[in-house]
Amino acid sequence: MSKIFFAIPFALAFLVATASRWASAEHTLVKEGSANCVIIMPSSPSPQQRFAIDDFLRTLKKASGAEIPTVTPERVTEVPASHVKILIDQKLAHQTLGVLKHDLQDEEFFIRSRGDSIIIAARDLTNRHDDKQSLVTTWALSYLLDRHLGVRWLWPGDLGTVIPQAKTISVPKLNVRWQPKLVRRSFNINLIPKAKTGDDDALRLWAAHHQAAGERVNYRFAHSFRKGSMNGDWFGRFHEAKPEMLARGPDGKVGYPKGKPDRVKICISNPDVTDEILRLWRTAGRPDFWDVTPNDGNCFCCCDDCRALDEKFGGVTYTKDEVWRRPPHVNLTDRYVWFWNGLIRKMRVENAKAKIGVYFYSAYRDPPTQLRLEPGIIGEIVHGFDFELWKSWQAAGASEIGLRPNWWHMGANAPHLPLRTVGAYIEKARDSGMRWIAMDTLVEYWATQGAYYYLVARLIARPDLTTKDIIDEYCDSFKESSNAIREYLHFWESYHRTVAYNIPAGGSLSQDAKGLYEKVSRERFGSVVHPLRGHWQTLPWIYPPEVLDQANLKLTLARNLAGDEVTRRRIDFLIDGLGQLERTIAIVKTPKNDRGKLIKPFKQATRVNQQKHGYWGLDGLWIMSHWGVFGKEVNLEGM
Repeated sequence: MSKIFFAIPFALAFLVATASRWASAEHTLVKEGSANCVIIMPSSPSPQQRFAIDDFLRTLKKASGAEIPTVTPERVTEVPASHVKILIDQKLAHQTLGVLKHDLQDEEFFIRSRGDSIIIAARDLTNRHDDKQSLVTTWALSYLLDRHLGVRWLWPGDLGTVIPQAKTISVPKLNVRWQPKLVRRSFNINLIPKAKTGDDDALRLWAAHHQAAGERVNYRFAHSFRKGSMNGDWFGRFHEAKPEMLARGPDGKVGYPKGKPDRVKICISNPDVTDEILRLWRTAGRPDFWDVTPNDGNCFCCCDDCRALDEKFGGVTYTKDEVWRRPPHVNLTDRYVWFWNGLIRKMRVENAKAKIGVYFYSAYRDPPTQLRLEPGIIGEIVHGFDFELWKSWQAAGASEIGLRPNWWHMGANAPHLPLRTVGAYIEKARDSGMRWIAMDTLVEYWATQGAYYYLVARLIARPDLTTKDIIDEYCDSFKESSNAIREYLHFWESYHRTVAYNIPAGGSLSQDAKGLYEKVSRERFGSVVHPLRGHWQTLPWIYPPEVLDQANLKLTLARNLAGDEVTRRRIDFLIDGLGQLERTIAIVKTPKNDRGKLIKPFKQATRVNQQKHGYWGLDGLWIMSHWGVFGKEVNLEGM
């Protein structure tokens, strides 16, 4: 391997010389409330570098009161020789350590001590939407704040940021090279912008601190036979021109979920379908990844040839009506595995690296019974909390698996906190080679479900931590009230084991047919209502006053134990979350014709909470409207 030699400019030669002169066992960044370090940053920092540096400086000031100066390389000779120099730039790293830009992998950073200097280089990935940006410079500085200053980001905004106070701040000598183990991490932030109430930068920063947004692979999973997807609008293209390409119903005609032609399924037994997907893939340049996830909802193909695949490869026979109307209750996985296998075999003749992506979801969420997946088929699991399903898909040959649950759509805006259940699942998935995680969706009920979001985020950012570690972190952030907050979380965790909400996983997946949710749902609505709507509609009976009184009592106790005003304000945030739930229950209980008079004060209360706490999140109105709680008809069958 050839070596590259270069001259160190005078300013950086000065830095290296003084670093050797003043080397010590640790880096003291702040001494007795005064700055003992300086940030050396590029003359023209990128927006991502500026974003990270500004947050780092604000945090150090809040921790110690010290104003940390910044300089550009041209002014480094003005820095006192005794100060720690923190260099933040790949070019500076190259000039001081010989680290080339291409030495860093995507989404990678390093932090290295050299004498009394700390050199940080990071590879930000910025050519994406906010939910996909990899703000790696922020990750690097968060590494220092998290591990060495004990900063915790419980929820977005100042109130949710826990910064230990210290007049002197030191970090050890470091030699860190870090890249997230998961190649993609998505919480679908900002997915519901018209319902947002809060500071988008605060949410973006929270996600960056937890590495909960970003990716280094171009995997684009979606329902992929509709407008805007990889395969395009198949209904628009074929329902008249070539109807035989599309799913046929029990009457032999093309059909689709009620009012949703964009959810039409395809006839996978038709060889022309495979040929058309291959044509689209070739036109796109034979990329390494191609998504072939079926469209959402019910109405799978009932033609004789597709149903023959179920019998031949799955050993099952269903009526046409069962296949068409009841996808949660049939297993069509083997027909789809047959289709996916044929497709990937042909693709890999032309591109040996080709992969096809699918959801393991809906009528194809359970593993195949007879067939194995060919190499190159990768999938996202959309299911419940039974980890055996994950292991079964791996045993069936899935090349790569990511987690994409709908768990955050459960429990409406109540404190649904299955912390240990979800934590245990994600820990097992991490240990079993999980490649990515895509949570759908961060609906931002921070005051009731924030501990849940924090748990998942920390399990991603800190694979060295366990679920118990993270729950303890969250609770200990409330200082003297930590045990009372622990009791509060435990109360809701235990209560929801009794509730046993059904899970949206391509249909309603039961946790316990004798649980409180299914009991209430049958008594009040005559059947088990789909979770996306039913968890809102049943709020008055799942959270009666006697249950909420117990929860409020626990938070009142926690508040009384708090030893400082900031901790009391954080507990007030949680208390106001229960107040928001009570107002939501009042709306749900009120007859539809009378609900309008409650909406304005409900929105006003949200604005008050935003002003009071600095960051609030969502109030739930948009979601309730979207899922038809206010009367809008939304076809949930098969979702």
